[in-house]
Amino acid sequence: MSNGFCQRLGMSESGNRYGIVNDEGFAGRYQFGMPRLQDYMRATGQEFTMQEFLQNPALQENVQDWHERDILSYAAREGILDRQGQTVGGVPINAGSIIGMAHLGGKAGMKRFIESGGEYNPADSNNTSLADYGLKFSGTYGEQPEMTEAAQRRAFGLGDTNLKPSEVLYGMETGQVRPEEAAEYFSEGFLPREEEQASFLDRLGDAAAYMDFAGIGRAPEQPDFPRMSMRINPGRQNTGARALQRMGIASLA
Repeated sequence: MSNGFCQRLGMSESGNRYGIVNDEGFAGRYQFGMPRLQDYMRATGQEFTMQEFLQNPALQENVQDWHERDILSYAAREGILDRQGQTVGGVPINAGSIIGMAHLGGKAGMKRFIESGGEYNPADSNNTSLADYGLKFSGTYGEQPEMTEAAQRRAFGLGDTNLKPSEVLYGMETGQVRPEEAAEYFSEGFLPREEEQASFLDRLGDAAAYMDFAGIGRAPEQPDFPRMSMRINPGRQNTGARALQRMGIASLA
């Protein structure tokens, strides 16, 4: 979740008021409708009423976090993130414009706008079009100052499944995170989770990638560990190990 983006989106949608419901039934700081809240409940197994949603700012922020990651995961799978840097229908394509358009017109609507070259550009009841929201939020997501320190510490996706979306996006730009890995990161980390013990390979990946980022040089080859268990951090794929394998630091053969 990008705080700058959320502040702007919340101000645009509701004046950053958590308890508001508009005439069409869209509710909360980010003006979610019940169908999208039901998507969240299906994805997470949580259940709540609209009234409970309105009275729980923390829940609203969790829904927004999931919402952003769900959009970015979809955009990564569909190849839309590969079009960052292009301009479509007058809208610069980047994470901010992608999420803005999907928030207004749904993921499929955002994709159709981009694939049609901007010809598909419907407006809502306030006469706000997809292009309007794309332009409004273009460049507002994951600004460089917000993520630089964390990106250095976590090495752009090597061995950390709790990355911010902005860090994963930056990892894609630098070529250190593949689109399919980005889709996994976005979908894996949409809820706060209990802290888990970092695996040896994860910690090694963090250190080696930071050395590469800082210009210190490539880490020396590590000794073989033939009896190392492959059950690293059960419950998730070891994307950090895969990235290490690409860098030639560790072998899973």
